[in-house]
Amino acid sequence: MRIRYFDAAHHRPERVFEPIRTFRGRFGEAYLEAFCHLRGERRTFRLDRIASWAVEDVQKRVSARPPASNDQAQKACSITPPQGSALKRAGLL
Repeated sequence: MRIRYFDAAHHRPERVFEPIRTFRGRFGEAYLEAFCHLRGERRTFRLDRIASWAVEDVQKRVSARPPASNDQAQKACSITPPQGSALKRAGLL
């Protein structure tokens, strides 16, 4: 996947990553844990800060991490992009 998001400093970097899992933070924020190809390691992204996203052809990209287990792969495939209210709170609508 390729995303453009607002980081904590309000920059809009673009990242290419392989999703690993989604989870909720202490205060209910939704997060995505993913293997970031730019950094070469696992990173965490807040879903309400994602401005745009696109699915890339994963067959063309060679993974630098071991393949996910079936359970992890199923969780990664069930990611739901932020909806209107989350985008409004982030100032994206």
